[in-house]
Amino acid sequence: MSLACCAPNPGPSPGTGNTPELKILSAPFGDHNSQERPDGINHIRSVWRLKWDALTPGQADAIEDFMMSWTAPHL
Repeated sequence: MSLACCAPNPGPSPGTGNTPELKILSAPFGDHNSQERPDGINHIRSVWRLKWDALTPGQADAIEDFMMSWTAPHL
């Protein structure tokens, strides 16, 4: 299956990147200790921060439409 738009023009500016975010559950105990564990089997998610320094309104709308219409594939 192909995507409607897969290579925005122009490409993202420098500074675009991905950072992992962890979902952790914590169980506090009364003696100032706690125990942490992952929250589910997919507790590490990848968060992308995309930025474009200069876009025309049409380019910005096309990228936003693509990002809002994309859904993750069903496994």
